[in-house]
Amino acid sequence: MLWDLDGTLVTAPGLGDQMYRDVYLTLFGRDLGPIALKAGRTDRAIMLETLAMSGIASPHAHVDAFIAAYARHIRAVDGSLAGTGAVRALPGAAAAIAALADIPVRQSVLTGNIRPGAELKLRLAGLTTHLDLTVGAFGDVHEIRADLVTAARSAAAAAYSANFDGAATVLIGDTPLDVEAALATGAHVVGIATGGYSPAELAEAGAHAVLPDLTDPDAVRAAVLQLRSDIMDMKLEVIPIPVRDVDMAKAFYVNQVGFNLDHDIEPGNGMRIVQMTPPGSACSVVIGVGLPLGEPGSVKGVQLVVDDLDTLRARLAERGVEVTAVQQLGPEGTPGSRFCFFPTRTGTCGPYRSTSAPDRLAEQPISRAAAAGRVRARR
Repeated sequence: MLWDLDGTLVTAPGLGDQMYRDVYLTLFGRDLGPIALKAGRTDRAIMLETLAMSGIASPHAHVDAFIAAYARHIRAVDGSLAGTGAVRALPGAAAAIAALADIPVRQSVLTGNIRPGAELKLRLAGLTTHLDLTVGAFGDVHEIRADLVTAARSAAAAAYSANFDGAATVLIGDTPLDVEAALATGAHVVGIATGGYSPAELAEAGAHAVLPDLTDPDAVRAAVLQLRSDIMDMKLEVIPIPVRDVDMAKAFYVNQVGFNLDHDIEPGNGMRIVQMTPPGSACSVVIGVGLPLGEPGSVKGVQLVVDDLDTLRARLAERGVEVTAVQQLGPEGTPGSRFCFFPTRTGTCGPYRSTSAPDRLAEQPISRAAAAGRVRARR
């Protein structure tokens, strides 16, 4: 979740313009004329155009020095701005951020401000809670706002070991350029009509949802949840396995293989439901009577993923399981290429797959042994 700052979360009328003028005077010894249009743009892009408009030759040769001087100026005036009202949170901003903190999203900022300017504004507006600025994207990095989305995603992926591509990223902003940045990178975007653009203009630009302002935190939360529903996590919980003899299968899986018995119930009408879960698994298996499970032996290819295949195989053999020798079904050392199999004599057959290749464990340690196809562990 990436928040825009100016016009979305905060208002700071004239503050940035005055700082631009102060820095320009310091660097070039003369007053600055007109400043380039700012709405939705990055400081780097604004500075480049402003330098060109003021007659500075080769603006690209000066922009990094201007950004550095601008950052120093922000830090120099920081202490003098507290309590002046130079920066104010827009109505509902704090409550909206807090409302999103109740759902499983990571919140940061994607702003045209350089980082010191963003930090100053958020602090003066009292909006630092719930925002992880270490994964934000700021206006000194790129001229094009869409490039900031890529930068933020990369930082978040490194910090949280998760993928934020496509609709897993949601932007909230007040300008068509915020919308454009989201659409160009496959992100979702909520338009907030608190800047200079109407709800109709933001909708026409392509915003997936539009709100008049942030004063209704429930509406903000609902808009984000609606967009996130397109990518909501779906967890595979149960694999039904048809067997010939329920009691024999239950005894085999629980007493010999080592599954945990979750329940063995008879809800009525001749139905029996036996649910068992492999140790540490997020997925269970169900066997029973009177259930639409199919024909015994029809479920094939179910795998149990383990850290140490050799040790588990030895334990299964000690418990009387007729388990095959470990088989190398791929190039030596390839993750997930070592298998062994056991016939259950209940109409099913179970393979075990090793994930113990050192490079795999280091990259993706197995925290759950799970049934159901090629289940991969969560990180």
